[in-house]
Amino acid sequence: MPLASALVSLVGVVLLARVFAGYRGLAVLFFALQLGDMIVGQLLEFAASVWGWSTVGYKVYYMSSPLSAGLLAVAVLFALGYRRAGLGFLAYTMLVSLVLASKLVSVEVDLTVLEARGEAVGGMALPDDVRIFSPLLTIPSGLIVLLVPVIRIVGKRVGVPGMVGGLLGIVVGNLVFLVAGSLLRRGMGEALLVLELVATAILAWSFLRVARALAGKRGIGLS
Repeated sequence: MPLASALVSLVGVVLLARVFAGYRGLAVLFFALQLGDMIVGQLLEFAASVWGWSTVGYKVYYMSSPLSAGLLAVAVLFALGYRRAGLGFLAYTMLVSLVLASKLVSVEVDLTVLEARGEAVGGMALPDDVRIFSPLLTIPSGLIVLLVPVIRIVGKRVGVPGMVGGLLGIVVGNLVFLVAGSLLRRGMGEALLVLELVATAILAWSFLRVARALAGKRGIGLS
């Protein structure tokens, strides 16, 4: 399942790169970066399912999740024309990510939990004083991704023809990921992996739709 998710993400990156070649918008770039970050986490999940976790691989995997949330929020802000807010949240994302990375370098991983939980371990093998940094990214990122597009759609202020469907898809995909995370905390790791694939497919399609709408607004044809 994680390998299938990684393949879907890879297809999304390739298609977004094609759009970016003609329309070099920051939103398209950060949609592609978000999927690229997801590929890293998904491939590490796959490797863990086959060979088990290494401590380094697990730390990189844990790092990829909040970073992915931050990159998605940045991409959404850029897509909706909030350039200054996007740059500001990008700086915040990088700052929190650097602090989290510095914590992960020296932290001890609970190998018992890591071995028992397998590829669906989430952050359970890390101490609370490290895990506390993840919500600093995931909570504000989630609010941006869920609320800002909905507010713009309800207010009929999207401004780019054909982008509404993609924005709604991003909201739905993010909600699926939130449900997956909730199920993981309840010990339903297999459900996480299934929903991860569903959410990845929804997001990749939605990113591409938004990217093509933005390119179309600039008069760039994509066959």
